[in-house]
Amino acid sequence: MTIALVKVSNVSDRLVPLGLACLQAYLKERTIDVKVFNFRATEYSLPKIASDPLIQLKPPKFVMNHQDFPLLVMIVDTLLFDGDVNFDERIFPDLIEDYANRLCEDYKVTKERFESILEYIKTIIHKISNFPIVGFSIDYLNVVESVICSTLLRLANPLIKIVWGGPTITQSYEAFKLWLKRGIVDGLVVGEGELPLLDISLDVELAQIPGVMSLKNEEELFYSPGAQVALDLLPTPDYSGLPLDTYYHIASVYRSRGCTNRCQFCAEWNLFGRRFRVRSVKNVIN
Repeated sequence: MTIALVKVSNVSDRLVPLGLACLQAYLKERTIDVKVFNFRATEYSLPKIASDPLIQLKPPKFVMNHQDFPLLVMIVDTLLFDGDVNFDERIFPDLIEDYANRLCEDYKVTKERFESILEYIKTIIHKISNFPIVGFSIDYLNVVESVICSTLLRLANPLIKIVWGGPTITQSYEAFKLWLKRGIVDGLVVGEGELPLLDISLDVELAQIPGVMSLKNEEELFYSPGAQVALDLLPTPDYSGLPLDTYYHIASVYRSRGCTNRCQFCAEWNLFGRRFRVRSVKNVIN
């Protein structure tokens, strides 16, 4: 069985996804087959984007936040019930106008952005729809793409197991319970992902895995805190399968996890625990 690790990013995402590389290395070390996908800048080659530079798939200096979920919920529900979305119908014009006003941008630009994202994701779903397990890496900048992608993935293959992880899930899991109830995701990985993802790959029931939040019978929520891995036991990140020549030419090296501070706007101490941990110098160099 092969697990797919996926990040669906916006057009300006040019940093190597270190999280996917770490998870891939950890699973491969334990003989789990992994395929990594980072759908991003090189795939966002839509004609309308090329012809009109004002249409951006990510508005500058803007992050999808919880107050923007009404538009996303309507998109998801419409996809689940109708299979497609017409942004000129129902209450979409009102929701898009509200969204555009808060971004201080033109209604048409916002509408065409969401149309572009939806149409683009339709073109990539077939690449991941045949995997038994798909794990999404989510941050605040790719919430829209990840939610829509998970919805279309669920429609394409109802039997697929879909899990979400990443800093945004850990920081805002209370808000993301909404998507568990919508049925487009089966589990939310809260905290570090190595141990939970290994259990998921071994087909352990989600409700029995520490660090994974799941829903049973559409109402019974299961969750227990996960454990942390000793950093020196983790392998070197594996970047195979990632188009390294399309990212910024910057090498990411992680030597620590956690933070001594408790800034409310930051996910670092939530994601990696309240204790600051470091890898040994020897381990980093190796």
